[in-house]
Amino acid sequence: MSVSIIVPVYNVENYLHLCIQSVINQSFSDWELLLIDDGSTDASGEICDYFSQVDARIKTIHKQNTGVSDTRNLGLDLVCGKYVIFLDADDYWIDYSFLETFVRLAEEKNLDIIRGEYNAVDTIGSELYRNVINAKKRKSENIVLNSTDFIDSIIQREFFLPLCLIKHDVIKKLRFNSKRVFLEDLEFFIHLLLQPLQCYYTSVRFYAYRKHSLSASNNYNKKRLADAFDISRLYLELSLSICDEKLAKSFKARGWDYYWLTLRTIAIEKSLFTNSKSFCKELSLAKLKHDFSEIIRDINCRYKWLVVLSPYMTICYFRLRYMISKVFK
Repeated sequence: MSVSIIVPVYNVENYLHLCIQSVINQSFSDWELLLIDDGSTDASGEICDYFSQVDARIKTIHKQNTGVSDTRNLGLDLVCGKYVIFLDADDYWIDYSFLETFVRLAEEKNLDIIRGEYNAVDTIGSELYRNVINAKKRKSENIVLNSTDFIDSIIQREFFLPLCLIKHDVIKKLRFNSKRVFLEDLEFFIHLLLQPLQCYYTSVRFYAYRKHSLSASNNYNKKRLADAFDISRLYLELSLSICDEKLAKSFKARGWDYYWLTLRTIAIEKSLFTNSKSFCKELSLAKLKHDFSEIIRDINCRYKWLVVLSPYMTICYFRLRYMISKVFK
């Protein structure tokens, strides 16, 4: 078995047929599709069972609802393929030959990770936009990269795991943090790329990323804020323990970005801003800001000067900017 495709499934009956059919339509046929039904209460489980009956390469596993990370972990425990790729059940593949291309490249170049691109679509599949391929990506396209250059030039700030075909051997015992509800892809990817891997990027657009109001990425709450600040801390902690100086500086900058970007989110979202003082205290943001003040001088990053402000004052700064922009819009 060459490729194992892991699809966590939860209450996506309106989108699941297209997702599964986009796998079946691939020109490459040596795959297994693991449909992990995470306790769906709609017809998703029955849809999975139907496809398992008509195609022996498709396997359905039903489980109690424990979240996407646990569901992906179960998939990783069950895979048989040399390569692993994730697919979200409300998304689908739009290039029917990409899997064949990716496997061929991985075999020819002995790659550990190969990453492609996505288009964002709405709930009915109409294209909203194409993910931007900036100069860094263009310069690094179609060449073998080490892990550090892959993070810096290709991943940048976009840890979107389903865009990657990954050699199963490099995943080993690595699993998703089941306590995290936000940025679980990012934490998994960071730990994966701490290894010295052979990485590759191609601008092939194969993935349709469905954007809709029910997407987790569109909902903000205290737990998601806590996860975002925890990622900021994780970057900082790892930057102090890794030997690669370039990667260490990159991690410090990324950690700082998550700090101020999350504070800006609190400032812009009215419901969050109302509770901003309590968030700063409960999430120990003064300590986090202090930790960054110790290391930020030697890194190139945006809003470095904000380190002189308390977290609450930083939120107020971004709130003021946001209100002024609304007045002059």
